[in-house]
Amino acid sequence: MYEIQEGVYKSASYENASINERLKNDRIFLAKAFYILNDDLTMTLIWKEGELIK
Repeated sequence: MYEIQEGVYKSASYENASINERLKNDRIFLAKAFYILNDDLTMTLIWKEGELIK
């Protein structure tokens, strides 16, 4: 999830890309969070505000 301006968020889907790759390659919009899409189509938060989620 990206914040494109204050309070306005956008999401994007990437396949076979690490969090580090996404952070290096997209400096226009700062990433706020990364999620994994599960088999049952739910989403699991794995990274937020610069840290992995435990």
